[in-house]
Parts: sequence; C-alpha cells; structure tokens
Amino acid sequence: MPHSLRRGRPPLHKPEKDLGTPELQARRQRGLTLEPLDFCLKHGIISHDEHWAGLHLRWLYTLRFGAPTVRGVEFDKLAAAARSHVEHDDHWKAAREWEYNAAVDALAGCGAKRIVLDVCVFHRFPYFLEVAATLPRAKDALPALRAALRKGSADFQEWEKFREGMKLLAKQWDR
Repeated sequence: MPHSLRRGRPPLHKPEKDLGTPELQARRQRGLTLEPLDFCLKHGIISHDEHWAGLHLRWLYTLRFGAPTVRGVEFDKLAAAARSHVEHDDHWKAAREWEYNAAVDALAGCGAKRIVLDVCVFHRFPYFLEVAATLPRAKDALPALRAALRKGSADFQEWEKFREGMKLLAKQWDR
C-alpha cells in the first residue's frame, strides 16, 4: 500500500489565487515546497518502497537523536508528561538503534550516507532535484533527468549514489 504524501493537518480550504510572494509562487509551481523525499516520489525518482524506507530512516534518526528541525516545546508539559511504555523498553530502543546503525553503516559502505541523510532526514534539496523541478512533468522523470545531468559530473554521481542508497535501504528493510 503506497504511503500518502499528505501529512499533517488538512487545509480548511484551498484559495483560488496563490497569495504568496512571487518567489514562493515560483517555488510552488516547480514543486519545491514539498519535502525532498515526497518530491522524489512524485517525480518518479524513487519508488513507493524507497519512499517508505526514507521515512523509516528519518523515524529511526528521530528516535536516536531527536527531531533534526526546529520545533517549539513547552517544557512544563514535556516534563510532566508520562512517557509511553515503548520509550521505557530498553530492548526495543536498543533494537531500533541497532537498526539505525546498520542502515547508516550500509549507506556508508556504498558511499551514499551523506546524500541520503541530507534528503531523507535534513530535507535538503540537492542540485539534481533542482534540475528535476525544471523538467516537464512526467510519470517517470528518470530518462529526462539522466539526459539533463552531464554524465560523469559530480551532480550525476550524487544522483546515482542517492538512487543506489535508496534501493539499498528498501532492500535492507525487505520493501
């Protein structure tokens, strides 16, 4: 079953006219307001299984290190809140940390650790996704993206490493 791209609270209504700044309107038209992982799925750069693997890697990272993005926290409520049984289960937590470390070691082994963590965890758009945003919309953007990136260039190699790393994660988690 494919994972939904729609996370968070649904919008109450969709305005007919985009009221954002011209820069934000241009980013929305190119699809750059999506998370990089969702953008890759939408443009056919990764499969649904690879998308799930990227989200799972982000979840494991969050369990291990906490959320990588800025967020507001009410410390009074945080200190008073009762933690769930799962967070107190040392065996479960050790298994998740082992799973995260195994995934990161596998990514490091194939040289894809940095690019996969950048896209999946830290929400960074590498150059090859900027190029993909300028291409015409197609279900499978891979041939057009391959043609747009110069073979042998650093951007092409980064794209190949990202694809290799995402396939490795999906295979590691039997997806």
